[in-house]
Amino acid sequence: MILSMIILLLVVLLFADYFSDNKKKGRNAERKTYEILKKIAKKKKYKIMNNVYLPLYDKTSEIDHILIGNFGVCAVETKGISGTVSGRGEQLTHKIGKKTYKFYNPQYQNKTHVKNLEYHLRKGKFNNIPVYSVVVFTADDIELKSPVGIYLKDLEKEIRKFPQSKCDTDRIYNYIDSIRIRNPIKKFMHRFR
Repeated sequence: MILSMIILLLVVLLFADYFSDNKKKGRNAERKTYEILKKIAKKKKYKIMNNVYLPLYDKTSEIDHILIGNFGVCAVETKGISGTVSGRGEQLTHKIGKKTYKFYNPQYQNKTHVKNLEYHLRKGKFNNIPVYSVVVFTADDIELKSPVGIYLKDLEKEIRKFPQSKCDTDRIYNYIDSIRIRNPIKKFMHRFR
């Protein structure tokens, strides 16, 4: 009986989280980024992974998108916020209308993703694979007052800047796919940390 109640509570929390306005906005932003990445991948024969959970110490790390190609690996962090973003360092300022908020710099967040990918690639004997970081802001009405990321329209141009290497796209993709966390409970717990 108690186990059934706990499971029911977890399901209710998961549904509430999934259908929250912020989550919908985030999923929409990630979908926009994915569409651009898909076009790039098709042209260049790259591989894309979306919403990848990787082990990080005794926790998990969720990477919005991983693009894998002969250039190496790119961790893409997507933000769908509107308004104006400014500042430097760990905390940025987000102004929308008359309201001002502080939020964690997505470049710092993605730096953790890059370090995690580098660690796992070394562990899998993929030495010297370049790992790049791109932070994308997808809203049409976003203004970036400091260099904290790029606009969605500039994503393809940014990826074209990566120097070509001789990375084996399929092997890297298969390795990352083999270590990603698929356990729905671990993924669920990640959202509430």
